Amino acid sequence: MTVSAATLASLGLYRTHELRRHANGRLRFELLDGAHLYKDASVYLWGAQGVSGGDSVEPLYVGKAGRGIAARLREHEAGFVHSGTGRANAELLGRTLDMATRVVVFTRKSARTQLFGQTVSLYAAEEDALCQLLQPSINRAAFPPLLEAAA
Repeated sequence: MTVSAATLASLGLYRTHELRRHANGRLRFELLDGAHLYKDASVYLWGAQGVSGGDSVEPLYVGKAGRGIAARLREHEAGFVHSGTGRANAELLGRTLDMATRVVVFTRKSARTQLFGQTVSLYAAEEDALCQLLQPSINRAAFPPLLEAAA
């Protein structure tokens, strides 16, 4: 499945980082010029794009970042070295980069609502909805089906 960058923008997801392989072989997420970093709860997508910069994006992974995208991406970078799942993700991402493809991170600051007199982030629900909509290829979690709209 692919989706256009324009469709992602219509969902409030904007490019914030690009994954790059450094000379030492490590994968790092680098902030794109002009990107805004949210320190609030967010959802994000790793998407594969052709190096030519075409509009088509293949959704690879959808996640949530409770303390903001920069902190979450640092956790992923550490996992690429210190975690079995992280190393598996790094291998998949490395193969994607080897195919002359860019891996771009699209981020959205999550909405908030009032529940029981408390302001809460909807980032977990947004993650579920984005996974159902975009069907990312390397997410390992099983996401619950969305409830159908009442007739």
